[in-house]
Amino acid sequence: MLQILPKHFFSAIDSVLKKHEVRNKNEMIGEYTKIANEPIFRQDEIKHTKKKEREKTVEVVKEMIRYLHKNVYPLTQMEQSWLDVLGRFYTEFIRYAGGEGGQGLILTPAHVTDLFCDLASVDKDSIIYDPCCGTGGFLISAMKRMLTDAGGDEEKKSSIRKNQLIGVELRPSMFTYACSNMMMRGDGKSNIRCGDCFPLEDIIKDEHKPTIAFLNPPYDVGSAGQLHFIEHALNIVALQKGWVVAIVQMSVGIKNEKDLIAAKTRVLQNHRLHAVLSMPDDLFHPSATVVTSIMVFKAGEKHDGRKTWFGYFKDDGFEKRKHKGRIDARGKWKAIKKQWVDAYHNLDEISGLSVKAEVGPTDEWCAEAYMETDYTTLKDRDFEKKMNDYIAFKFLTGLK
Repeated sequence: MLQILPKHFFSAIDSVLKKHEVRNKNEMIGEYTKIANEPIFRQDEIKHTKKKEREKTVEVVKEMIRYLHKNVYPLTQMEQSWLDVLGRFYTEFIRYAGGEGGQGLILTPAHVTDLFCDLASVDKDSIIYDPCCGTGGFLISAMKRMLTDAGGDEEKKSSIRKNQLIGVELRPSMFTYACSNMMMRGDGKSNIRCGDCFPLEDIIKDEHKPTIAFLNPPYDVGSAGQLHFIEHALNIVALQKGWVVAIVQMSVGIKNEKDLIAAKTRVLQNHRLHAVLSMPDDLFHPSATVVTSIMVFKAGEKHDGRKTWFGYFKDDGFEKRKHKGRIDARGKWKAIKKQWVDAYHNLDEISGLSVKAEVGPTDEWCAEAYMETDYTTLKDRDFEKKMNDYIAFKFLTGLK
């Protein structure tokens, strides 16, 4: 039985891939063939395994398949489901395997991918592009929002699934997860490519004409490198005067490096920095300890001294729980998100939450640089907390 399990796996996988016009199909097959190299399937291991142990292993594998089919697969078939199932599996795996934060791979939390849709006002006519799509979290959230907006228009829903969700992923393993995620949701053919997004810029721009780009670029490329990914996304949606929303390390907005300043100068000469949102310091717990901000750009509009809206979004209501990571334990997120989104769209200046400022390439792109403090309300414990936060911030961002 153990010998034929991989054969059945591959037969099932092949039948699914034949139904979809998957790009880079061989990369997916290559990743799935790794199943056959697992010790429980190798001939040399099987021969030295006792019959009772083999039978027990078969039952365990069968039970896993039954459990996933009954309890997990249905979540991917619910039209209102925005859960990145494979992304959640992957996050849980790296939590116990030691994490991949050091390799620059940090998957975006689901409530943040959903927030992106609000910031860019995603609707049924949006064409979404993610140049480093990971397991497809942004595309899944966008699909859910777009299908909801389409209502009962089945023709439009079909177009959304087949034509309006575009992604590129460099790593074959992540590409496989992303395609699988999208196919499970019936996206038609998975417009996701496996490769480097930069050489594909003209193809993506001309063939798909995206109107919105979402991205969480790899952090191991450095601050200027992350902005280079943003610049690529801006070039993609510029003709459509679209929006780019990116979550990056805070250092992208505040470091004073020659290459970074040059990149910021190029960006502001051609595009507008609409908003910057400072996010919770432990947003990516437990996968990584990194301080981040969300940057929102209007592509194809020169900055020309316009004021940028800065949000101090450090408290999303999520709390750290043992074995669960960060969760909305007290149900605060819905109300907090509404306050954030309303203030953002209205460009409200609210004490302690948001402020507007005119910035250029050499200025700091973060709310902390422009927020005013009411010193009459400060107490000793406030000072101590702020000093502790600052020390932690310097440690996490590596600033000197």
